Amino acid sequence: MVVGISEYDDFKTLSTTKNDATRMRRFLLEVAGFDSVYQLTEEEATKATIEHLMVDVLPSQVKPGDRFLFYWSGHGIARKLSGGNVAGF
Repeated sequence: MVVGISEYDDFKTLSTTKNDATRMRRFLLEVAGFDSVYQLTEEEATKATIEHLMVDVLPSQVKPGDRFLFYWSGHGIARKLSGGNVAGF
């Protein structure tokens, strides 16, 4: 699953996320040997759509020995973890 979101209400607009998602989808299909890739950008990339794919669609398609990749192009956040480490999400 490839997701690219550039428009945000509270953050700076990102200019390359849709192109990033398209290039990643092309790479996965043409170079990396993936059989199918769901690409969601902008208005398509809703919480409901992502949950539907992750809960209702993909579990019946991904079989033992298959590969699954979730690629995100967009804003994220950094959170302080216990022990003082920082992780990006």
